[in-house]
Amino acid sequence: MLLVIAFWGSDLQYHPSREIVCKLSHELEGHTVILGVSYSAAIYRAIDVARYLLRYCANVKVLLTPKAAHIIAPELFHWATGERPLVELSGNTEHIALSKIATSMVIAPATLNTLAKIAHGIADNAVIATAIVMNSFGKPVIVVPTMHREMLLSKQAREIISKLYEQGYQILPPIEENHRIVFPSAYYIARKVVASTLRGEDLRDMRITVTAGATREYIDDIRFISNPSTGRMGIAIALEAFFRGASVNLITGHIEVPPPPWIHIDSAVNTEEMAKVIIRTIERRRPHAVIMAAAPADFKPRERAKGK
Repeated sequence: MLLVIAFWGSDLQYHPSREIVCKLSHELEGHTVILGVSYSAAIYRAIDVARYLLRYCANVKVLLTPKAAHIIAPELFHWATGERPLVELSGNTEHIALSKIATSMVIAPATLNTLAKIAHGIADNAVIATAIVMNSFGKPVIVVPTMHREMLLSKQAREIISKLYEQGYQILPPIEENHRIVFPSAYYIARKVVASTLRGEDLRDMRITVTAGATREYIDDIRFISNPSTGRMGIAIALEAFFRGASVNLITGHIEVPPPPWIHIDSAVNTEEMAKVIIRTIERRRPHAVIMAAAPADFKPRERAKGK
């Protein structure tokens, strides 16, 4: 027993979280990302966000509001990241020290209470104080508003989110499904962090149109000429442009991956339809850039037969 105690009491260099580091990409290698977590029913989803950021090779530092630490054990984030989370500031002025070494910060979930305090400079906990300092340093701070739909639609919430936007904070808009606000997937949040950390919102105020997917030229009512394009590349381009601040619309043929929830989509079946939609979109939106990532069919039958 004494040998076992001595072994586990030693300064071990191994932590299970190291096994997932950089498994998806090395895009955030060398970057420290601060994850702020506030008191919300969606708090458990923040663990997935932390793990996803590790998979993109980030060094993740977790901050919890005191109330958040009451409903989820900080030890869970220690397990998730290998780093002990910070709940209370001390004489070490961690909000300053962390802001100096970090490249970016994301607050997910971000409650209306937290958003209001950030917007008005009420720095009464580690998450808010660090967000304000990061913003003062000109570093990206992303907030993921998380609240009931009725609160999100309130005049107060709209004014606060608008104020944060004017102050230079980046807002990842909530997703609405069946009249309910849904917390974005950890993948979407991580991709937003990657885009903001590496490039910022360098496409803000730009209009971009992207095409994706395969067109189909029908031989008859059942069979068609097409190709195995899934639309994955075009959707990834559209998502990247959106995360970098652009107003994006996506024109798709047949796609086999879920479209991004925030992006307006126009659909077309065959190549001629897609061409018409593209021309109509250009005339209406006057985009700054059109990125053609779709895979139109190379041939079409002279006539389409009826039936099979």
